Amino acid sequence: MLDQLFRPQRRCFLLRRIRANLLADEIDSFAQYLRDRGHTLFTTLAYLQMIEHFGTWLRRTGRPAKALNEEVVALFFDHFPRCNCPPPNSRSKISARAAAQHFLRSLRQSGRIPERLPRATTLIDRAIRDFDRHLVETCGLSLNTRLYRLRHIREFLSRKYGRRPVEPRNLKARDLMDFIADRSVSCTSGTAKLIVSSLRSYLRYLQLKGFCDSRLFAATPTIPLWRQAGIPKTISPQNIKRFLNSFDRSSIVGRRDYAIALCLVHCGLRVCEVAQLRLDDIHWREGTLIVPGGKVQRARLLPLPTAVGRAIAAYLHRRRLHSSERALFLRHRAPLGRPVSASLVRAAMRRAYERSGATPWTGPHALRHTLATCMLQEGAKIKEVADILGHSSIDTTTIYAKVNLPMLRKVALSWPGRERP
Repeated sequence: MLDQLFRPQRRCFLLRRIRANLLADEIDSFAQYLRDRGHTLFTTLAYLQMIEHFGTWLRRTGRPAKALNEEVVALFFDHFPRCNCPPPNSRSKISARAAAQHFLRSLRQSGRIPERLPRATTLIDRAIRDFDRHLVETCGLSLNTRLYRLRHIREFLSRKYGRRPVEPRNLKARDLMDFIADRSVSCTSGTAKLIVSSLRSYLRYLQLKGFCDSRLFAATPTIPLWRQAGIPKTISPQNIKRFLNSFDRSSIVGRRDYAIALCLVHCGLRVCEVAQLRLDDIHWREGTLIVPGGKVQRARLLPLPTAVGRAIAAYLHRRRLHSSERALFLRHRAPLGRPVSASLVRAAMRRAYERSGATPWTGPHALRHTLATCMLQEGAKIKEVADILGHSSIDTTTIYAKVNLPMLRKVALSWPGRERP
């Protein structure tokens, strides 16, 4: 594998240097690992150079190559400030950490070093694990909702108990109030409301298990954030056009991101729903799209707009990477051929919006708001908008009536003392 990486005029010198390294065999298999993942040549060479430095340090400190683990890698990083290893001795910690993580993963996949021992389970870990099982089996919550609730409850329990046993029967209203008051200082009212909802969910679980009564649940404060108080943030038609024109559809990544953007703009999908789309979810003959159950855990059937269908077809025509994945949208950078994630979708849309030079980006959810607003202004019923967006309650959709300006003009009263135009 190494013979294919270096230029012919430098191959002999570099290969002799690598063959003399303590990790010569491991470096060769690591190069194949990076190639299989789809890393660029520049990244591959940078990672290999970092592992060369690692091998040099291992030889100088007298450590065997088979004794590699996270602790040895941490000692390697610690020697950077006083490093006097011969070249190549790259000392970029960001690149070194990424290279080391991939290197250890490749060694474990090939069986050269043993698997990492699992982290010791703490008492708080056990309490969080039981609560998570309740959220899945009893509440049926989505992964994203569970993640933020578990994060808030872990923070609360760590503050209350530390390393001591978790005793829910000893919880008092003052513990809840102090935690919420401290957290609310450094977060928005929306985040504070999420923290309170997480605590209430945990208290319901404790009440179901018989660890507390309803009085503790009633003691949680209410954050003054009314659901219908705000106005949905929307994007003007001019900025939507500039946003869609910012994609480079001559490249495979540009065609993929353009198809994703149309799914958000014309179908009103959430980013997690776009990431979960599969090839089997598109029915070309019927002209429909099955949106997998995401936040509401319920799939829905939507019409496939012509523009969206053409964009997806243009991407699929040249996108397959000999991948066994059935996901609709794949990664075209390392790890090559894996399904896109929700964070990748968010980042791609943010970069495209910034390239368009439009108004400040407020997040991909604004595209859903814009679709709902346009549908209402064009005469669609609230129930129809709720079905398209996948809202389980129509009350969630009624907030878009606030930005239905044509309808509001029809029902607005004239100003006292002036005739209505």
